[in-house]
Amino acid sequence: MASDGVTCAVSRTKWCFHDANMALEDLNIYKLQLEVVGECVTICRSLKNAREFALADQLMRAAISIGNNLSEGYGRSSTGERLMMMFYADGSIQEVKNCVRVAITLNQIDQTRGNQLIAKLGRLSIGLMGLCSWMLNKDPSYNGKFRKAVNARLAWRNK
Repeated sequence: MASDGVTCAVSRTKWCFHDANMALEDLNIYKLQLEVVGECVTICRSLKNAREFALADQLMRAAISIGNNLSEGYGRSSTGERLMMMFYADGSIQEVKNCVRVAITLNQIDQTRGNQLIAKLGRLSIGLMGLCSWMLNKDPSYNGKFRKAVNARLAWRNK
């Protein structure tokens, strides 16, 4: 089995995507998003104790949405639909980052802990764009709007 992948220029993380039939649960980005959900559950417990119910709810829904969109996109048959769902997942990543920043600003979570989660979310986002790039490489005939968007995001993220 040939190994395809993308290396992030910032973190030097190697994201490998081995074959088109690889199970979703075997992808490192899927495992990483599960870690993120677990960390968000812990943060939400402390937010609820501080009576920050709206922020806790939004954080949890956005965190769960990352995996839901990743899963839905992975199950789609066309490259365009897959990429669209991956971009939705990345939007949820950015939403979780913002919720964590708000929690830090409100002194509801430790800044160091929050920044570590934000960094993990950044790695997840880069890995997701790596998966998108891999999908595009596997489908050279795809000429939809996401090809340009993925290339632009990878260039921006790898600066």
